[in-house]
Amino acid sequence: MGKNKILFVIFALIILVLGILSIPNRPLLVSAQPPHIIGWESTGGNPSNKDGPQDLMYLVNEGDSVTFSVTVNEVSNFTWEINKAVVFEEFSKTSSSYVFNVPERKGIWEIHVRAWNEKGEDHMEWVISTLRREEAPIVFDYFSDGKCRNRTELDPWNRPLPEWY
Repeated sequence: MGKNKILFVIFALIILVLGILSIPNRPLLVSAQPPHIIGWESTGGNPSNKDGPQDLMYLVNEGDSVTFSVTVNEVSNFTWEINKAVVFEEFSKTSSSYVFNVPERKGIWEIHVRAWNEKGEDHMEWVISTLRREEAPIVFDYFSDGKCRNRTELDPWNRPLPEWY
């Protein structure tokens, strides 16, 4: 190999390394397909109206600490939101978890995670509340299930979701 070729290869490697290092908080991610959430759970706290770790809507107590977790089939980035505000991000993983410390007040919280890569995205959402049944809104709806009829989910107060016609 000639001296010019060696210098060219060294120069190309330096540019490649510097280029990768200069991508702040966004590692290179190469995926064959969009991510699909294949597993999820929430654990911790002292929940009510929760039958198992896959339940998506239930009651919690003020001060509880609840861990939400998802697993995907492709290396992905994860963006976690509480009531539409981004609170945590992770990159280039196949699973992600977020710990939510329930505030010392009455409320309803939507915990949303978006798993994404350059091919697409998938979502999961939980709804938790510290409101007692008598404090709950008269009508509560949850559209993340993508349904308006034949719904099987119950709201956090263990009431059927409305049917829309």
